[in-house]
Formats: sequence, structure tokens, C-alpha cells
Amino acid sequence: MSMIRWRRRQDLPSLLERMHTMLGDLGREPTNVVPFWPESEAGAVPAVDMYETDTEVVIRAELPGVKREDIQVNAEKNVITIRGESKEEEETEESGYYRRELRYGSFSRTLPTPTDINHENVTAKFEDGILTIRAPKTEEEPSGRTVEVE
Repeated sequence: MSMIRWRRRQDLPSLLERMHTMLGDLGREPTNVVPFWPESEAGAVPAVDMYETDTEVVIRAELPGVKREDIQVNAEKNVITIRGESKEEEETEESGYYRRELRYGSFSRTLPTPTDINHENVTAKFEDGILTIRAPKTEEEPSGRTVEVE
């Protein structure tokens, strides 16, 4: 009976490494291609940075190729949702492509904020493919009260 050496899961080559090996065996130059917008169950989602200052929560989202009129921002007490669509401008034949990595279609990303926000005063500005959302923190005292134990 022959023995098979057991390897821990993290020692196994990743799918990407195996694909590089296969492409290398075919004589093609492999590339390190990472999707620009990672996939989620709802489709592609834009990359975002979110940070908090003393007075507001700021969200910056990368939306290359998206037009201002195709972006929708919804704000609630502690959640901001960014929706939009990247549209392909022209029809082309598939057979002439060597590589096709640009993403087209709808996207949606819902981001819980680290603190409650004043959703009535949220602003959004879109410039050079970057959407910047500024959400002032709420000045209300937290709801609820301390209950004295008898």
C-alpha cells in the first residue's frame, strides 16, 4: 500500500497559482489580474474608504467609468447605500478582443456607519471617478435610559 503525503490546506497552491502554471505550460505570459470591483452575491461592488472625524463620517468610493446621473446615494440613521450602473458605450464584436476586463452593469453597496448620522444633511460629490459622501454625526443623545435596579 502506498502512502500519500498529507499537506495542510494552506500549503496547497492557490487557484491563481495553478492557473499561472497552466498558462505558463501553454507558452503564454500569465498576468496578475484582480477584479477591479470584487464580487459579492449582488454582483460587483466598488472599493471604498470610510473614516470618521470628530463631526462626520466620510466615505470615498471608486466609480471609474460611471456617470454622475447613474449614481444614487441613500442615507438612513446608521447606513449609507450606494447604487449605480456602469454602461458600455458601444457595441463591439467579441471575436476581436484579446482581453476583456472592464466591468459593466449595476452595482450596489450598503455600508453601516460606525455611529448614527444625521441623514437629512448628508452630501455627496462626484469628481474624477471618486464619489465622496459626507455624513454629519447626529447630535442627539443616545436613546434609552439607565434603569435603577431595586
